[in-house]
Amino acid sequence: MTTLRLPQHAELERLVQTLDNAIPSGVEGTIWSVGRNAIEAVALPVPVGAVCQIQRRGRASIPAEVIGFQGAITLLASLDGSDGIAPGDRVVLRDSIATLRVGPGMIGRV
Repeated sequence: MTTLRLPQHAELERLVQTLDNAIPSGVEGTIWSVGRNAIEAVALPVPVGAVCQIQRRGRASIPAEVIGFQGAITLLASLDGSDGIAPGDRVVLRDSIATLRVGPGMIGRV
């Protein structure tokens, strides 16, 4: 007979907290405006540091990082220019935190 080992109480609380803080996939918002210093989006409930894709109409999407908030507005910084971004373009969550792949090619570059 196999016995099921349940996580300790503290471990279970940590797992529940992790699930509570998880950002669901499919989160998206809309570009409100493009300014000199930031791109503004609405209805985009993601944390600072999240990486999103701005889906431009008729052009390739652009990655952007959430850099802050101003009231209900989410502020983004484009990671690849802002040409062609227009009000109404969709913004889709790609990753809840920015990541960097590390390998031998990074030696001496960081």
